[in-house]
Amino acid sequence: MKKSSVILSILLLIQSVSVSLFAQDGTRLIPRNAYEMREDITSFTVPEGIETIGGWAFAHCRNMKTIDFPQSLKTIDDYAFYGCNALESVVIPVGVTMIENNAFLYCEGLKSVVIPEGVSVIEFQMFRHCHDLTSVTIPKSVRKIMFGAFECCGKLESIVIPEGVVSIGSNCFGGCGSLKSIDIPSSVTEIADNAFFDCVSLKTVNMPDGELKEKVLTYLSKMAWLMKQPTNSCRT
Repeated sequence: MKKSSVILSILLLIQSVSVSLFAQDGTRLIPRNAYEMREDITSFTVPEGIETIGGWAFAHCRNMKTIDFPQSLKTIDDYAFYGCNALESVVIPVGVTMIENNAFLYCEGLKSVVIPEGVSVIEFQMFRHCHDLTSVTIPKSVRKIMFGAFECCGKLESIVIPEGVVSIGSNCFGGCGSLKSIDIPSSVTEIADNAFFDCVSLKTVNMPDGELKEKVLTYLSKMAWLMKQPTNSCRT
């Protein structure tokens, strides 16, 4: 490793400790906007002891390829990694129970993500416009997948919704043009009308027979014209 790279890594480590503060409730955190638009950061290790990563903390760190989380982490706030285009893989540690809306919005190079057991809601637009996303691990603790959570994940080909999920929100998989198959468990009782809007390749829906399955299949049938005339709803 070059001397300059070693020095930069040491400086980033020192700074990561220096910007960590305590919230009023005593929680140790990386503050909101702490590293926003830092294009010099290519990798980052969040120090052990940090419990919360604040909103927009790493937003637009466009060259950051890796992020390592500590076992102490519990919460990732809104837009924390918004626009981190170079980020390729995210493994969120067990212990995290809250990932706020838009946390990984426009992480266009993100290929794989592991959501830990304990997270109960995949929030509003959490992985929207993660164009390169191909692998998602959803834990059995999840109960709701909210509006636009995986919208415009253009390379996602299949996904398994685990038993325990009860609702799939509007535009949840909208614009996932490569999505070919999805497994939906019997625990799901609500699927928004346009949850699969513009899913032009979706052919296989594995779920129990019943009214809900008929609703999904009828919707896909009515939208079949999209296969010939795609709306290209994910251009922006």
